[in-house]
Amino acid sequence: MKSLLPLLMAISKEKLNLDISAIDNELIDFSISAGIAPYLKYCSQESDKTPNKDISTKLVSSELSAKFITRSMYNSLRLVLNHLQKDTEGIVLLKGIAVGKSYYPRDWLRLMGDIDLLVHSSDIPKIKTTLFKLGYKQISHNPAEFYESHHHLMPFYNARLDTWIEVHTNLLTDASLAKNDTLFNIDNIYSNTIPASEQISYEKQLSTDMQLIYTCVHWAEDYSSYKGCLQLIDIIHLVKCINDKSDWPSLSEKLKATKSASIVYLAISYLIKHNIIEINSIQFEKDLKKNNISILNRYILFTIIDTYFIKGKCYGSIFSENNVKIIWKTLIQPRNSFINLLNIPWNILFPPDNKQRFSFELLIIRIKQVLKNK
Repeated sequence: MKSLLPLLMAISKEKLNLDISAIDNELIDFSISAGIAPYLKYCSQESDKTPNKDISTKLVSSELSAKFITRSMYNSLRLVLNHLQKDTEGIVLLKGIAVGKSYYPRDWLRLMGDIDLLVHSSDIPKIKTTLFKLGYKQISHNPAEFYESHHHLMPFYNARLDTWIEVHTNLLTDASLAKNDTLFNIDNIYSNTIPASEQISYEKQLSTDMQLIYTCVHWAEDYSSYKGCLQLIDIIHLVKCINDKSDWPSLSEKLKATKSASIVYLAISYLIKHNIIEINSIQFEKDLKKNNISILNRYILFTIIDTYFIKGKCYGSIFSENNVKIIWKTLIQPRNSFINLLNIPWNILFPPDNKQRFSFELLIIRIKQVLKNK
């Protein structure tokens, strides 16, 4: 087993006989770092072939850790919600804490590093007071001024519980390419929520189609070789749910004339290409071909996914993590595909995210790096 594609296939088809006996050490170490190892063990539980003792031990350890971390996270969330009671306009669970509970076969299969909550601005004082009472402190390497215009408050950390909580006031940063899509307007976000719990009326989560859009945008814009495969698993589960509900018309309507559309189509078309998912909507499959990412650009993006998200390959000297990230972020821009392709050399020499991108000193450093690695 040289890639995680067989795992994605087993997850999609709900198979528990995945053969991981031939998995190599590099891939197992990558899957552990990426939080996917528990799913490898889960999907191989009925297989008559077992990996070597060392890998089996790693998988058992990963599963136990995942169960412990997940229970700790949910207990921490419950403690916060119990203290808040009904004195809020509505708390929306985001990312892993929402997807794992609602869409995964076992919630501990969806590892998370923190608890993400979306709240109304008017509820911030109440929530901050509650978190401080529970022993949380706001900690960050960024100055307080950074969070004055950020989409979430400075992170909260509880040392006793070893739990991080991010309190969001919006889903996307101001730098997000989808920030101006009307579907990410805060009022529209709240109108596209559903109950996350039958017991607690004010605990909500995004509707399935909205969750899929948000997950795809987050997956593309974050660009993380470690989180990338885990987020693809989220997308697989969300697509399966939309298939079951035949909810594709609703998703198509939300994506009309948005910058989010091309990213959603990128993620879904990748999974379709590898026969991991099927779409029970002819119209949506037609819509997949109407996005701004050309065949060549999509081929490059698919190659990046295959190499770094799925196979967990190490970055090289010229194709460093930073350079690959620049290529990725350039190609997903909602512009003409040919223009995006032409912009790659320019953006590598003058990194868009670097405030000193046009400084002579940085240019010399970048050129020396390229020449050194030839």
